[in-house]
Amino acid sequence: MKQIFNQAKWDKLCEPSFKEIDFSQLNRLPIKPLIALAVVNEIEKKAVLSSLKSIPKTNKKYKVVYKKQTYYLGLFGLYPSVVVQSGMGIDGPMDATLTIHETIQTWKINVVVAIGVAMGLKPGKHHLGDVLVSQTILNYNKNKVIPNSQINRSVRPMSSIPLFDRFKNRTNWQYYDENNRKCNVHLGLIITGGSVVDDPELALKLSKEYPDAIGNEMEASGVWAASEREDVHWIVVKGICDWGMGKTDDYQPLAASAAVSLCKQIFKSKTALSGIVKNNNTPKSTSNRVKVNSLKLYYYRLENNITTQQLALKTGISEIKLKKLESFNASALKFDHSEFPECTLNEIRKIERVICNGRRILRIENTSKDYMGYLLSYYFKGKLKQKYTGIKAIVFDFDGTLTKNHDRYSTWQKIWLKLGYTVNDCNELHERFSQNEFSHQEWCNKTCEKFQEKGMTNRILSEVANEISLIEGTIPTLKKMNDNNIHLFIASGSIRDVIIKVIGENNVHLFEEIKANRMEFDKNGRLKRIIGTKYDFDGKRDFVEKVAQALDINTCNILFVGNSNNDQLAYQSGAVTLCVNPDLTDPQNKKIWHNAIYEMQNLNEIMSYVDLNEVS
Repeated sequence: MKQIFNQAKWDKLCEPSFKEIDFSQLNRLPIKPLIALAVVNEIEKKAVLSSLKSIPKTNKKYKVVYKKQTYYLGLFGLYPSVVVQSGMGIDGPMDATLTIHETIQTWKINVVVAIGVAMGLKPGKHHLGDVLVSQTILNYNKNKVIPNSQINRSVRPMSSIPLFDRFKNRTNWQYYDENNRKCNVHLGLIITGGSVVDDPELALKLSKEYPDAIGNEMEASGVWAASEREDVHWIVVKGICDWGMGKTDDYQPLAASAAVSLCKQIFKSKTALSGIVKNNNTPKSTSNRVKVNSLKLYYYRLENNITTQQLALKTGISEIKLKKLESFNASALKFDHSEFPECTLNEIRKIERVICNGRRILRIENTSKDYMGYLLSYYFKGKLKQKYTGIKAIVFDFDGTLTKNHDRYSTWQKIWLKLGYTVNDCNELHERFSQNEFSHQEWCNKTCEKFQEKGMTNRILSEVANEISLIEGTIPTLKKMNDNNIHLFIASGSIRDVIIKVIGENNVHLFEEIKANRMEFDKNGRLKRIIGTKYDFDGKRDFVEKVAQALDINTCNILFVGNSNNDQLAYQSGAVTLCVNPDLTDPQNKKIWHNAIYEMQNLNEIMSYVDLNEVS
């Protein structure tokens, strides 16, 4: 449904009434907030509070003061939510990091959404009132200072993958400003720092230093830190209110209202929290016996620092029985329910009360590949004491993984530069693809048109390939693994002809398959078309699963080695993941990257993650 922002209505809008209640009283009510909506200024707070509805079970909205915080509770979309206001930035005792951490611990919520206003970085392409959604964030104040220069040392954590998916695949959101201009949504990198920017020079400096960034604000790194520590899903959604120069509050009501409208549209869906919050409407089993997720049982027991002996004493279940519940036939696991052990409903409830705070999450109900892959890696690294033993195949990325990447340019960026374009020209198409504006093949087609305009030939492609060199020790390491019957593959977003030329035609046989984009040239050597690979981004996950099926092995017997943001979804296959020389990804995110080599100088460094004695 079309919504139009009206400044006059906004000015007349009063803060809604809330029933004030003690925290202890509220705890006795059947209310469990699932979402925390974090705001900073009064305009953001007004926009969010005005959007809350009464909670159906009590037909009221509530205001609660607990410890040092004031909370507002109501229905946001379809979900009971809590609104909290922090100070600006992340460093103070009332600022975002500590406020959100306390909110998570107080309410045991599942999702944090930082919602409000931000500075835009692309005034020529974006508009005031457009909404920015974080795919990744970066703190530009975290620097290493060296003579005459600074090096940014911040990681680029990813927002919650399920939450980002909901915003990326939004439908029917229509929000307009007073001039009837539609507010658009932009997804990508949001940078964050400790300064309110009202300086044209600094605004220009930030846009040049971070050309792929879509906006700038002050609280995102605190939101990430607090949420990541408690394993809570998070995302940043903020409307553009200024460009970091000539700062006023004039557009903050529009920007905040647009951001709130988008979030509310997302959370009006019954499936918005699928994979995040368990569906309580799942029909109850009529049987007294249930299958137990051994991986989850092991995970939560260790997270609570409880031994099987202690758990036996607390539950009255024998230690032998508990150990049986923590084991399953790993070699026969087919990623279904068949190999997991059973216990009674009464037994599983006793265990859940001790190690899961009573949450009913140990029985087999959640089949998400995302969660299964994470738990499998945890289980195999800990319980089975098999730190990457049993690796039978390795899938490599190419650019920056098998190659030296001193200038930080990808193969594609090198071609754009050689043809006379800028890196920004290359990144613009990538950003539009990331925002789901067009498909991967359409991205290739648009790139092809740009290349054809500048006379792209196979000679230029060969020149680019000649500028790329393999990381030290690549061929000897590949040969050693090949000699030990480890199957080798490449799944890359680079170009197949470049990969073959750089590896060398005499060494291509070391790989059973090389999946990458392809360029076709006419008889005169001019570029005719670009054929996109389907095994990039989320396709890398699919390729790992394809390899496992072809070799008749489990995905946990596959090591995936990558370095960047297009490699991040490979973990969803259940493969062991290794990040090397990270770029545009957060190697500390243990859900995505199980291990990391921050500065790999020689490919043989990955051998410590492969036990050749286990390879048959």
